Amino acid sequence: MSSSVSILGLSLALIASLCWAAFDVVRKRVGERTRASSALAWLNIWQVFALSPLLATGALLPAESNGVFLPPLPALTLDYGWRIGASFLINILANLMFLRAVQISPLSLTTPYLSFTPVFTALLALVFYGEVPGVWGWAGIAVVVAGAFFLNRKPGAKGFLAPLLALKEERGSVYMLGVSVMWSVTPLLDKGGSERVGPIWHTFILAALLAITFFGWLFYKDGSREKILEEWRDRSRWIMAGGLVSAGAMACQFASYAWMDIAIVETIKRAVGVTVAMLAGYLLFGEKDIGRRLVAALVMVIGVAMILFTR
Repeated sequence: MSSSVSILGLSLALIASLCWAAFDVVRKRVGERTRASSALAWLNIWQVFALSPLLATGALLPAESNGVFLPPLPALTLDYGWRIGASFLINILANLMFLRAVQISPLSLTTPYLSFTPVFTALLALVFYGEVPGVWGWAGIAVVVAGAFFLNRKPGAKGFLAPLLALKEERGSVYMLGVSVMWSVTPLLDKGGSERVGPIWHTFILAALLAITFFGWLFYKDGSREKILEEWRDRSRWIMAGGLVSAGAMACQFASYAWMDIAIVETIKRAVGVTVAMLAGYLLFGEKDIGRRLVAALVMVIGVAMILFTR
């Protein structure tokens, strides 16, 4: 791990985390009346629309005027190609497994497993990038994971360990654990991809590939465009908003990898994202059990502080 935390990297990670939290709210609104595959198709295509002006401007500017968020046209190489290809395929599989997991098992027994993503990411970053967390770094990651794990579960007859015990009985829990592993691999691929073409172009290319894939699947499944357009008209404002915030989330997250270790970015994303999403759920959707959730959020904040202020 780096010897210090970059202020710019921290700012980008925080902005990304807030954007992801806003995106969770938007996805919930869109998903109320839209199929999951259609929502993913429209949200990704609006990421493409949102980023296009920046990319067009960057391509027209003189080389000395370009920056992180106004990038020039990239050189697409095989070295980049296998990274974007792998990230794309893993994201497709992870999304399908995520949807399958919540279809066959309760959310309270599946979503907690996403909390383990920072741990898997830290281990993989140690192997592939040599980013070595210190003692306090590992401790902070562990505290954030524990807080997120118990924040996402609901009280039940089997107690706090219900999600862990569900591995024996719920296939959905096993699927979601696999999703957590896959989403810990993609940051490593996205870091390498962003280093080669820039975070904005990498976000654009990934969103375009996902949009083409999901739209292709929907046209094949429906046999026409009528239902897809109907879903767009019903949730167009939310979809446009979702495209904007998700584009900002991905671009800032990918950009932060140049300034901070991947594991720290993922930990901040988990802690800030789920805390803000929790507050949004309480204020906007009337979700209950706010006391336990606030305690879990406080635990995550302490975990992030352990990482950031002991370096």
